[in-house]
Amino acid sequence: RPFSAAASAQVGRASVAMSSDAEPLNVDVAVIGGGPAGYTMAALLAEKHGHSVVLVDPDPEAAWPNNYGSWLEEWETVSKRMAYPELLSECVAKRWDVTDCFFGGSFGTEFEERTRLDRAYVQVNRAELKRVLKSKLAKASECTVVQASLRARCVAPNVFDANLAHDAGGSDL
Repeated sequence: RPFSAAASAQVGRASVAMSSDAEPLNVDVAVIGGGPAGYTMAALLAEKHGHSVVLVDPDPEAAWPNNYGSWLEEWETVSKRMAYPELLSECVAKRWDVTDCFFGGSFGTEFEERTRLDRAYVQVNRAELKRVLKSKLAKASECTVVQASLRARCVAPNVFDANLAHDAGGSDL
């Protein structure tokens, strides 16, 4: 479905419509991209900062394809700063208290040689992470997920080839 948005008369807001016959959504923020960063930004902006948000995701029901990992202390910090305890209780698939790194073949290092780090590492359960973030979006009364795509290529700072115009007056999608 085509996606379009035009600047609203209200400063700092955007008007978003999924197709030419759809009613526009007037929102404070449009987040383009349905990966972990997009879902996190949309959830934080809506839930923690009270903004009305539209999240543009080409396939909201699709699984995230990549594996994600983090040093445990960094994941704990993210969980604490975002006030999302579920990141630790529900979104850790596996934890290693000691991390073995293999750089075999790089810079003359033997293939089987390892570097052992006394540092905990976690594998993030991407399905649970998406479920948790989607539940945060569902609880936020001012957040809408739109299944759509935006195709634009940045050709210079604030200049795009199609579907997006951005200047001092705001953004038109």
